[in-house]
Amino acid sequence: MYKSTKKILSLLLKFFGYSLEFIFFLVVLFAFLIQTHFFQRELAVQSARYLSAQTHSKIEIENIHFNGLHYIKVEGLYVEDLEKDTLLYASEFVGKVKLYDWEKRIVLLEKLSFKNTHAHLEKHKGDSVFNYQFLVDYFASEKDTAGNNYRVLVDAIQFYDVHISYDDWNVPEIDYGIDYNHLELEELFGEVTHLKNQNSSVGFHLAHLHFVEKSGFSPKGLTAEVIVTPEKLNIDNVSILTDETNIEAKKIDFKYQDYADFKDFVNAVYMDLDIQNSKLSLHDLSYFVPSLRKMKHKVLLNGVVYGPVNEIYAKDLFVGLTNETYLRCDAEIKGLPYVDEALFYINIDEAQTLKKDIDQIDFKQLGLEKDLILPTELAHLGIVNASGVIDGYYNDFAIDMDLASDIGSADIEANCLLSKSNLFSYKGTLFTSGLELNKITGVKDLGLVSSNLQIDGKGTSLAELDLKIKGTVPLFEYKGYAYQNIG
Repeated sequence: MYKSTKKILSLLLKFFGYSLEFIFFLVVLFAFLIQTHFFQRELAVQSARYLSAQTHSKIEIENIHFNGLHYIKVEGLYVEDLEKDTLLYASEFVGKVKLYDWEKRIVLLEKLSFKNTHAHLEKHKGDSVFNYQFLVDYFASEKDTAGNNYRVLVDAIQFYDVHISYDDWNVPEIDYGIDYNHLELEELFGEVTHLKNQNSSVGFHLAHLHFVEKSGFSPKGLTAEVIVTPEKLNIDNVSILTDETNIEAKKIDFKYQDYADFKDFVNAVYMDLDIQNSKLSLHDLSYFVPSLRKMKHKVLLNGVVYGPVNEIYAKDLFVGLTNETYLRCDAEIKGLPYVDEALFYINIDEAQTLKKDIDQIDFKQLGLEKDLILPTELAHLGIVNASGVIDGYYNDFAIDMDLASDIGSADIEANCLLSKSNLFSYKGTLFTSGLELNKITGVKDLGLVSSNLQIDGKGTSLAELDLKIKGTVPLFEYKGYAYQNIG
């Protein structure tokens, strides 16, 4: 009995040993097979067939390459929507796994990269959902029916020559600018990192993003920290570079009731901007505010701006058009982008300009019915420095200003009107000091004048001047003689 039992145990141990060897051989064989081109291609074909059958759409995968559980590359992924239009084509996308948590059923991808990829997201005319909704529904149902689904998290997404289009064909296309219902990004390169998705909030960092939008807007470099919720879009530590624009900002934040407000950006979206030492092309800005589409000027910007475009406020704002023309102020402007309807309150700490810079501005492109033409005599003022307050419309305003020019200084407090024929009229008080009348009027016999006057007149050139004055003239020079305290 003992010998029989011993023999049986010996046979069992040998069988167990041979079984382990065979299992080990199978594991090694399987590990070898899954690395072969044949096995991986067959896996790709069968996976595509399964998903096609489950989603009732055409899905193709040319090949799959993987290395254990830490690396997978999918080549030639093609997905059609239910209308048999291309939804997605990816020449190649790669996933690198950073962490598995089997208990919590979480897979953390270190990186997901897309190369030569085209995604077309669209809502067909008459439909209420987008063409990818069938995939959302399928994976949602899989999650509901299977208790063992894994959450897949991604640290970073990389783009290499990606083309993304987004169309809602229930809404007509616009003829100029960023169309939020018909977006198209081509030649998209860059990286999205630090991805976080919590409830309805999404956060991420953009790094070195560049693309061409079909409107023509084409950033060459875009870096920012972004948080998106249904009510706000926060873009912090921003750097935007185009051929004509270089924006650096602590924040460019937007608040709205819902995403549809971007269709009425000028009126419905509240902005909160903190911009630092930046250059902005008005042509680039026109992609977002189409009424500026003909503006070619570039402005230097620094300061805080907040409010919607049609009721905007500025604090310690610096705006520079040239080295000689700039403005530092606090401001309230209501009615933009239409300048002829806008109400201005501008508290100027420091401003400087000269006639030739103002002449280069096409005011009709800003919304005026006629261009603003300054009298040629104002060129003699040279560089004009100003501080004070302007309150009103561009053609009907009150001013309280201190002015200093190359040919003298003045303090003026007046109500001013600009007629449709560009005739300038004014009524108020004027104090001048050392003003060189001969340079303004072209009359050589006139010299310096200092005055304390009540003025009521119209016109700025001698040909159109119609002026009533009352007051005192402490100094008036004529033909080399100085007359004082004229009453």
